[in-house]
Amino acid sequence: MNTTHSLTLYGHTITLPTITKDYAAIRKIAAVRASAIIKKLQLVEQNALHLVAAFSKIRTERIALATQEIDYYYSQGRLLQKDLEEVSFREQAAVTLQPMDTFEQKILTQFEEAKQTHNLAKINDEIFTKAMLAQYYQTIYNTFISLHTVYVQLAADVKYDNAWALENLPFQQWQEVPKRLQVVQQQPTKENVLALLMADPYHPTHIALAYALCGNDKEELQHFLTAIGYTEAIELLPGCETVATLFGEHNAAIHLALIENPLFFTLVTANAFQTLEVAFAKAIEQFSSTLTPFLSQQVKQEAVLLAYTVRKSPILVLTKTGIRGKGRWFKAIDTAYEKINHCLIRDGLCQLNQTTIAVPHFEHEDDELMIDLIHMMQAITAIQQPSAVSSA
Repeated sequence: MNTTHSLTLYGHTITLPTITKDYAAIRKIAAVRASAIIKKLQLVEQNALHLVAAFSKIRTERIALATQEIDYYYSQGRLLQKDLEEVSFREQAAVTLQPMDTFEQKILTQFEEAKQTHNLAKINDEIFTKAMLAQYYQTIYNTFISLHTVYVQLAADVKYDNAWALENLPFQQWQEVPKRLQVVQQQPTKENVLALLMADPYHPTHIALAYALCGNDKEELQHFLTAIGYTEAIELLPGCETVATLFGEHNAAIHLALIENPLFFTLVTANAFQTLEVAFAKAIEQFSSTLTPFLSQQVKQEAVLLAYTVRKSPILVLTKTGIRGKGRWFKAIDTAYEKINHCLIRDGLCQLNQTTIAVPHFEHEDDELMIDLIHMMQAITAIQQPSAVSSA
């Protein structure tokens, strides 16, 4: 029986089936498992020498992981139906995973065509790019979330309950999230934020973004999270309030500027933005165990946000206004964030504009984290100018 109830969020009435909380338990597990897969694949990428090799290794790993995920959902399905027909279930799951195969075949076809014409420029500049990998990861994430629908369809059949039919379940447009995030970035209206939440509310970044742009008037957002079975996200709201207090009138703009910066949202949801110093202390915890012994927030008698120090010599120092460092051949830099137009960290080297700094203790995962930190400070200082960054 498909019964519903309604609630109000951002001036709009939302109708939800009464089984939403039961469905949420399945959907949240699917999102957690998909996110864990992406993290595993990103580690594979970081250990590859170049993007061509990374794509090949990611593809091999994701095929193995796909088998594991189908095994998981089949085992869950047998809890619903002991005599579940395995071959049919796996065939249905394989169809659901088809978008990953389609994407991979498209890239491989382009690669083969470019190899035949010895077009190295196309291979390196058009096919195997960071943008392609980002799209690949998004396809993998969306597809692995989709795998839960095979289990849900089984539940509808076993329970003889039309409420579990996919067309009657909420939040079934997670594939639209990248587009809807772009729309929010361009037009941060309540309608567009609501459209993002209706596509996928089970993501901490979406909740933090909704709070920053639309607030929690009369605890509507909190009531919504309770209604959809995402009560653990209520624990994120104090962090959202803290960062709003720190950045004040600039808070929404900063969130929009950093919409693709995962480290920023990790710090927001961890309630780390009491001050910039506290946020950076939390950020330091995210770095590898190899690097963290060389990171501190003190250089001699000076308090800084982060300092990478080797043998008592500060190599790379992030302050509230810019970056100091010691480059090769003793070339020192002291550059404001807004003056940094090129930043690349890879293979133990950090390139800032025209200066290269040796950072031998950085692991692969540290490279992106440090770049995220630098980009975060670039956005914060740019948006808050001409006023200085405050940590009060």
